[in-house]
Amino acid sequence: MAEVKDKSISMLNRALDNVLDGDLTARVDLGLISKEYRGIGEKINEVVDVISKTKISKISKSIEFPNPASIFTPDGRRIDTNFLAAERYFRRPRDEIIGERIEALYTEEDAERIRDTFEESKRTGFSSCETTVRRGDGTTFPAVLNFAPVKDEKGSVINVLGTASDVSELKKKERELKAEKEYISDIFATMPDPLCIVDLNGTRTDCDPAMEEITGITREELIGKPAKIVFVEEEWAECDHAMKEVFKTGHATHLERTILAKDGRKIPVSAHVHVRRDADGNPIGAIVALRDVSEIKKREEELRLVLNNAPVGIMRFDRGGTILYENPAAKEISGVPEEERGRPKGIGMKITNMPNIDVTTSIEWMEKISSGERVSDRVRFKSLYGKESMLAAEVVPTFDEKGEVDGVIALIKDVTELEEKRREIERLSTMVENSGTPIALLDPTSRWKYVNPAFEKVFGFKREEVLGKLGFETPMITGEAKKIITEKRELYGKDAVTFELPLVKRSGEIVHILLTQTCIYDEKGEVTNWVGELNDITELKKREEELKEARDYTQNVLDGAAAPVLVFDRNINLNYVNSSFEQATGYTKEECIGDTMDEFMSKILKEEDVARMTDMAGRIASGEVVHSMPLTFLTKERRELPALLSIAPIKDVEGDIVGSVVTAMDITDLKRVEEALEYRADFENLIATISTNFINLHSDEIDTGINRALQALGEFAGIDRSYLFLFSEDGTMIFNTHEWCAEGIEPQIDNLQGLPINDFPWFMEKLNRFETIYTPRVANLPPEANAEKEHLQLQGIQSLIIVPMVYNRSLVGFLGFDSVRAEKRWAEGAIALLGMMGEFFANTLERKKMEDELKAKNTEMERFVYTVSHDLRSPLITISGFAGMLKRDIENSKREDVETDLLMIEDATKKMDHLLRDTLELSRVGRITNPPEDVSFKDIVKDALDQISGEIGSEEKDIEISLEDSISKSKKEKIVHVDRERIVEVLTNLISNSIRYIGDQSKPKIEIGYLRDENVFFVRDNGIGIPPDQHEKVFDLFYKIDKKSEGSGAGLAIVKRIVEVHGGRIWIESGGEGNDKGSTFYFTLPEPDEVVKNEE
Repeated sequence: MAEVKDKSISMLNRALDNVLDGDLTARVDLGLISKEYRGIGEKINEVVDVISKTKISKISKSIEFPNPASIFTPDGRRIDTNFLAAERYFRRPRDEIIGERIEALYTEEDAERIRDTFEESKRTGFSSCETTVRRGDGTTFPAVLNFAPVKDEKGSVINVLGTASDVSELKKKERELKAEKEYISDIFATMPDPLCIVDLNGTRTDCDPAMEEITGITREELIGKPAKIVFVEEEWAECDHAMKEVFKTGHATHLERTILAKDGRKIPVSAHVHVRRDADGNPIGAIVALRDVSEIKKREEELRLVLNNAPVGIMRFDRGGTILYENPAAKEISGVPEEERGRPKGIGMKITNMPNIDVTTSIEWMEKISSGERVSDRVRFKSLYGKESMLAAEVVPTFDEKGEVDGVIALIKDVTELEEKRREIERLSTMVENSGTPIALLDPTSRWKYVNPAFEKVFGFKREEVLGKLGFETPMITGEAKKIITEKRELYGKDAVTFELPLVKRSGEIVHILLTQTCIYDEKGEVTNWVGELNDITELKKREEELKEARDYTQNVLDGAAAPVLVFDRNINLNYVNSSFEQATGYTKEECIGDTMDEFMSKILKEEDVARMTDMAGRIASGEVVHSMPLTFLTKERRELPALLSIAPIKDVEGDIVGSVVTAMDITDLKRVEEALEYRADFENLIATISTNFINLHSDEIDTGINRALQALGEFAGIDRSYLFLFSEDGTMIFNTHEWCAEGIEPQIDNLQGLPINDFPWFMEKLNRFETIYTPRVANLPPEANAEKEHLQLQGIQSLIIVPMVYNRSLVGFLGFDSVRAEKRWAEGAIALLGMMGEFFANTLERKKMEDELKAKNTEMERFVYTVSHDLRSPLITISGFAGMLKRDIENSKREDVETDLLMIEDATKKMDHLLRDTLELSRVGRITNPPEDVSFKDIVKDALDQISGEIGSEEKDIEISLEDSISKSKKEKIVHVDRERIVEVLTNLISNSIRYIGDQSKPKIEIGYLRDENVFFVRDNGIGIPPDQHEKVFDLFYKIDKKSEGSGAGLAIVKRIVEVHGGRIWIESGGEGNDKGSTFYFTLPEPDEVVKNEE
């Protein structure tokens, strides 16, 4: 339409240009322009005709256009206008508006735009704009202005033709159309269901917010894309086909589709497609409305589940009786085979064709239903397998929109079981009425509802005297019965309760009743009634009392028996054991009574005895008497219980065997004594064997012999580990010297070296009293033994025995036996024998020690003799050699050489004398002693420094000798119990040795002291040091590190002998040979309390 309009305006402009150019032959072709401009074209043709006739150059006022028209000067002043403009549109006189400027008749806000449009027309040949005309009466109307220039022969604009069109109606229509569009848009935007518009190509051109919400895809992503892409891909082909059919036929269609949301959810929807048409009725696209049917589908599925799982059959038929639907329960009840239903799942088969339902009945139903009646009935039903059943059916008609019956819904249920129960109740009712046992029915409140004739016969009361009354109100209830019923009331909710009641007859006689009360429940599981069966057991009670008295007497006799007694019945099932049996075996009566012979034997006998008793069972059944049969019972804790069995048959009054009685005499104590004697004899033989073997052992074989002995003792005693510990020389530590472990037990000897005795205070307290420590259960050690318990439990030890090893009234070590795998107990005799082994091992080790010391003394003596003879021979050789030289020098009168020879002989003589004195001194150590005394170590140091002060002063270097802080600053002096002169000799020798080997040290220093809280003393220097490989050699007699040094080399040997005589030891710690390395000599001395302890 816009193209036609532009084309019309263009043709009008060319016509006006031709007229203005003086071409009066060109006319407007009215058939080529639009209707709204056709009037203008006609006027232009009229002007051409007038101009052609009058030859004038301006428009006559008699020429009237259908719309206002005016002629303007090039600068925009109106020079002429038609009457229509002046009178009709502008509502002002024509003469009044001629001469005004172009914008005078329009609103001020449009003035500039009008002038711009006017100027543009002169440049382009045509221009138009919208504006608002202001009338003379003050009213306005919207208009479209069109300007076209009038040119002379040279092409210059001489005038401008302007026309105005009233577009009030057009604007009104536009507003109405806009409002309509906005209204539709608002409806479109607020629709709850997803909507979209698609073109003929199936492309989405618009959609509402609901579409965005359901798909999760934005509007921008949806528009311009194929409408089908929001559905699952397998439905795309169907979408294309359905859309083509809609465009082809023009008919709306309804489809079931599945949206694939952006988050992957699949949403079932109902899609309605409606064709869009243009004004001429041609299809231009479609509107697609979707509705989310998820909830509907969910409800359908829920309904389907309800129907499929309904306990009753549900069927739907049409008016003709054809089955349209049946749930699984209906199929199961009907039993119609699939192949006979005519269609899948049986849908479509008429009810009258079902072979196992009475056809006549179904026809009668359909006739009633056709008239709108509801049918409730029961029908006989025969399955394909020949089983007859009873069905309860409820048939309800359904109606169409006109209220006419269009089908039925049938509910069917198999009530065969209910019918059978009803008939069973009738049978039971007959039995109850005819029963000889009183039977009563009570409600949950204990109100009597029914009693049978037997009740009247037994108790003598009429029904009317009982029915309707509460339990306690009936005349049969005694006071004792009320008490029993009250006590048993908590059992009334049980399925069945049985107890005895004393009731009274009308005659006043007391009868004993065994009441069995059973609950009757409704469908909800709640008790609706109680049924009571009242059996008269009065005579039975009398017999029971008599039998009980006899049994009590017999049981008292058996229970009073000291030996276990067992009674078996004729089937060899155990039905009695007495108290002695329970005490002996640990089994209760309840655990044994009722066992068969096989069950009882497997429970309480050893395997080898089970076979013996199995052979014996036949003899017992035949009534054979058995005396003193040896057997071993197993207690509940699986402990063996030796016994002698005696078996005798039990016979009834007619002499028939009805059981057997077994008496068992416990011979445990006898066996224990025998085993103890055998064990002791074997143990004594073992000890004798071990002792004999040790007599012939050399000292170097004793360690191996001890290990073999530990193994023999451990294997004999059945323990896991046996071992031997010895104390250190100073008695402060213990060392595991020998150990034997059973297979699978981890050795501990490497972890038990140098253990401080202070870590085991509880053990040491007992061992120092020469007590044997016997702990059958480590976990039960007393709190004061917590240190020992923790140590033992780390090794996994559960039981142990520790035997002190004493020699010459001194504790030298201990012998131990551990049980790791299980707790173990030892007999007192065995513990005593182990004590003997402790003393034996102490003597053996002391013997070995003495033999080793003797060997060491012999070796030392040999080394001493060798050393003395070697070292004394050297000066003798010197004396002998220089004596010969002296004789020659005297003969030759060589005085100077004689003096030299004499000096050498004298020096050798002195050296020999010094060696002899040192040798004599060493031999005196330990033999010639001064009485020991308590003396301060600080005083001993002072005496030693006084003696050696001359030697210190003669040295060329100043040697600093200091006392360690432990001596100089200690408030409490260190007291030792020693031979004072000998210990002073030890210090002088050590200090002299340090001075001798101080080396080239610029600041020589010697320090004397002792270790705090320990009984260890030291002399430390910063001299040349002693190589590690000579730490032991320096204590050898006459050994010198530097052969050229002065002295005999006996000093440190004398020091070691003095320290060892005092019960101490001496050792060296040195960084090695070289300046600043230095050496430290450590030695131990006894304190006063240690001396007292050793003497004790």
